[in-house]
Amino acid sequence: MNDLIKPLLLSSVCCWFFSSALAQQAEYGLAVYYADYLHGRETALGEYYDKYELTCAHKTYSLGTLLRVTRLDNNRSVTVRVNDRGPYTPGRVVDLSWAAAQTIDLVHDGMAQVKVEPVGYSTTNPPSSYRPEAMSAPVAKQAQPAQPAQTRKAVPEEYDAPVIVPNIPGMPVIRNTPPPTYPDRPAEPALQTDVRRMPSGVVGYSVQIASYTSYDNAVRKIALYQEQGLGDLYLRESKGPQGATLYRVLVGIYNDRPSAERQLSQLRRDFQLSGFVYNLSD
Repeated sequence: MNDLIKPLLLSSVCCWFFSSALAQQAEYGLAVYYADYLHGRETALGEYYDKYELTCAHKTYSLGTLLRVTRLDNNRSVTVRVNDRGPYTPGRVVDLSWAAAQTIDLVHDGMAQVKVEPVGYSTTNPPSSYRPEAMSAPVAKQAQPAQPAQTRKAVPEEYDAPVIVPNIPGMPVIRNTPPPTYPDRPAEPALQTDVRRMPSGVVGYSVQIASYTSYDNAVRKIALYQEQGLGDLYLRESKGPQGATLYRVLVGIYNDRPSAERQLSQLRRDFQLSGFVYNLSD
């Protein structure tokens, strides 16, 4: 083929591809973000997941497609680059990196309704203000060897405080499991929702997914989980390590620890929730 024709043909194909992609209607659905333990693992499209980059997983868009993801309740948006496949849970349209989730204030809530629109294509990720200096170069398969999978450390049941990872200067503190006791927000009217108290005297195990020092904040979180389709929720009042009253948000009642651990694994897979097995005898 003539050397002059090849660039024109390639340009025409690219224009057709992007015109077709950008012509697609916006998608609406749930967005979640990757769990921390996936940081450094290879994606389905051959790159490596870097939590500090603005990337995402999508079921159909090709590697390098730029998507604008807009959160519908607060109208915050972020542009991310597709470098992974998924999500495959019904109702979810995009999985975001930790940095992208921070940009639209998704890390605290874990899941939100969004609009997803294609806006272009790039061979590199969009600039990220969360990227440490040591990781300023784009993460690509050819740029680094495969990294070993990271595993979560076991956390004693009785430990109810957040685990703090050493902070990188200029970066926000990253909190891993077990779930933190969230700072209380200004008082708001309590929501009317179906709140079930954990029966007194019950023994066995449950899965704790959040805890608060404010009853109203715990109720609001239960209402949010119920809207997302999570059931079998309980509220239990107890004393924390410092003697403060805690309102624990729990999922299920199980006779044995293995059953509770299976529930925890399902919550991580289906809802991207962190948590730990809680002994109801405590």
